[in-house]
Amino acid sequence: MKRTRFTYRCLTIPALLLLLLAGCNTTNRLHDYDFDDARVAVVANIPPRPVVFTDVLYEGRIDPDDPIGSVFRVGSALIKHNEAREAQERMDQALDHVDVADRVAREALRRSAPLLGYRPVPSPAQADFILDIRIDNYGLVADSWTAALHFEVDAEMVLVDKHTREPIWRRHIREIEPVSHAGVRLGATFGNTFTALALSKLSTDEMIVALEDLADFTAAHLTAALRRDFYASR
Repeated sequence: MKRTRFTYRCLTIPALLLLLLAGCNTTNRLHDYDFDDARVAVVANIPPRPVVFTDVLYEGRIDPDDPIGSVFRVGSALIKHNEAREAQERMDQALDHVDVADRVAREALRRSAPLLGYRPVPSPAQADFILDIRIDNYGLVADSWTAALHFEVDAEMVLVDKHTREPIWRRHIREIEPVSHAGVRLGATFGNTFTALALSKLSTDEMIVALEDLADFTAAHLTAALRRDFYASR
């Protein structure tokens, strides 16, 4: 089956240009609209690569008050740096197979459809409403190689009436939670230990699965915010 790809050129749509001037206050006028059988398209500004961050450089710094201990830490950091480089190469290979940004946008549109009752369409030109997704940051983060991994997302979503150019719903979403609660499959390597070091051990195939789950979980978080406000408006 041919996969539908959605438009991400949000800055070319006049209605969304106005949103840049409208500020980022929360808006919820969902109760004023009937979305049954309405057509909705998604436009998105999403970093194509999720963040996987560990503070390797910090671990490798020399402490003048503990030069001997620093030597061991620097040696350890160099080993971890090589592991990180090899892991990044596998991550790059995995990203060749997973369009994370496209998957986040498609999933957010698909998951929102049963809630509001609309019909997803692939182009803003065909739509009555536009779901605008802007993600500043998302991914798996940790303070160090041995620290627990967390899922993080920092985003804004806006639902726009394309005909009136008015925002119907707007919400800033900022969430952090442990990977163990995130439903992201990270391979048998992890066991019960969700750390950045364990993440670096994943094979390319395991990274592909993890990236797909990360995209789906990000979309689920975005949709959950819309669901909460939809029910609150009723």
